[in-house]
Amino acid sequence: MKRFEFPLRALYEVKTTQKEEKQGEYLTAKAIQEQFAARKEELTGILATERQRCTERMQQGVTTRELQVYSAFLEEQQKQLEYACAELSRAQQVTELRRGELVSLHKELKMLDKLRDEQYRAYLVEVNKKEASAIEDVLAFDLLKAGT
Repeated sequence: MKRFEFPLRALYEVKTTQKEEKQGEYLTAKAIQEQFAARKEELTGILATERQRCTERMQQGVTTRELQVYSAFLEEQQKQLEYACAELSRAQQVTELRRGELVSLHKELKMLDKLRDEQYRAYLVEVNKKEASAIEDVLAFDLLKAGT
């Protein structure tokens, strides 16, 4: 009796390897996204603290030079925050793209699993038919032998 061979086994193995690679890429993209999210939160906190400090200092009175320095500093902090927001947005897009690819591969693997299961069930039906036929042949031979 021949054993069951899934004809798309090689494709299944390729898709499994691709899924593992994409899962690694997704986790990397997710980690980068989390780093940018943390950086954004850090910069938001710094900017809020420095604005508060600047406001308090201005209430005490500042020179024009100090005001220019504070203004330039806050402007630079704002630019860094905007850059972090843009990088976070790009990282989110990449993460979403990787997640989509991973979901697609997962669906393909699930479809291949179902196909393999269907083919295996058909194989079992065929094996059972052959076994039943072999048993009937043996019984028929025994009956013929017993009759002579």
